[in-house]
Amino acid sequence: MADSKNENSPQERVDVLSGVPYRELSDLMDQYQADRIWNETQIASNKLEQFNTFVSEEILPRICEADGRFDFEEVIPTGSFKEHSVISQKTNFQNYIEHEFDFMLVLRDLGANSEGVTLVDCVISDEMKDAFKHVIVKGATLKRWQDCCVYRGEHYLLDADKIMQSFEKIVSKVMDEMTEREEGFVPGCIDITRNGPAVTLQFDIAKLPLEMQSPYPEDVQGVALRKHGYNCINNWSIDLVLCVEAGQVFNPYDSWASRQRKWPSKDEQSELLGVPAHLVAKSIDSIPQSWRLSTSRAELLLAESINKQQPLVRNCWLVLKAVLKAHLSQPKFITSYNLKTILFYIMDRVPADYWTKENLPELLLGVIDAIIIGLGSRSFPHYFLTSVNLLSQSASEDHIAGLLQKCCQVRAKPDKYLASTPNFETYLTELL
Repeated sequence: MADSKNENSPQERVDVLSGVPYRELSDLMDQYQADRIWNETQIASNKLEQFNTFVSEEILPRICEADGRFDFEEVIPTGSFKEHSVISQKTNFQNYIEHEFDFMLVLRDLGANSEGVTLVDCVISDEMKDAFKHVIVKGATLKRWQDCCVYRGEHYLLDADKIMQSFEKIVSKVMDEMTEREEGFVPGCIDITRNGPAVTLQFDIAKLPLEMQSPYPEDVQGVALRKHGYNCINNWSIDLVLCVEAGQVFNPYDSWASRQRKWPSKDEQSELLGVPAHLVAKSIDSIPQSWRLSTSRAELLLAESINKQQPLVRNCWLVLKAVLKAHLSQPKFITSYNLKTILFYIMDRVPADYWTKENLPELLLGVIDAIIIGLGSRSFPHYFLTSVNLLSQSASEDHIAGLLQKCCQVRAKPDKYLASTPNFETYLTELL
């Protein structure tokens, strides 16, 4: 007689839609070796700290010296490196690690509690009103920022686009001077571009000072990584995102706090509720003077909770990011931010202790199902601002339909697409 425990084991379950046994999906996820990638993330995090110091102690003081208005009270590292959700990728010949670093720069004299500053809603649709705000300035603050303001309806509005133009000019000037004066830098080693609310510094590794070139430490771990081909990092980039603190004027966490959730813990919730939101210098096209509400600081706390308390969920997160990049990245209407948001929602609804190794395929499939539902309904709600739809408004019906079809193909044959995702290969065996 068969072992009843074995028959009822979650590992023997079969996905009813695809017919693929959970055991097979679990094995494929194991092959990704997410724990192995943790080593890479730690190494990349060391590089994040190096660039954090470079930004905070080398770049920003020079910017403030060149234009005293750009004085920052805080530098907040964000993005995949800070969230420990970096994934490695493979070219035709070598492997490399994601290398984009994001920093939110909080302007000192333009926050909610600053003299001469008032933060108000934009008078637009309910959805956009929750996501976009105005920064009104007057008095001495207006005098400092007059060239970046627009007069509308008896008020001077700080124009996000104008302030970004000024910031880009100052950054370009400072970096040009730095590469000319500082020992080890070569002219042309840094390319500066504007990307929405960020000024991006793209570094050519070969032209940087030697201490900034090597992505790996000179220890047994670094040697092992280089031995296995992890030395193909041609560029580093830094995104400098301008923002102001929203304080308690705009608190996007009230409705979240009242929702029925199984995650995070009460202590983590209390910590999150004490974290301010920010307004980043990113406008809606129809209102160039608007600023976008950002909850990045709170999202970092949630990502940290997953990293520390739910390592299996984090592993699944990395696998999902790899699948997204390999199979669902074109057209780019589903982003890693959408993926993270869906994961947060699922964490809300399912007890934390449910996510065992045996049940992890259910999380993977659940996220894919949520993507399909979101594309079908044309809606990806923001995690904190539920009235805000994260699906790009520029997405055409044809593009959405094509992407939806591709998602359904992945869902119908998850084993096939997992197996064909880069990194599900033998070179990701444990090196150390």
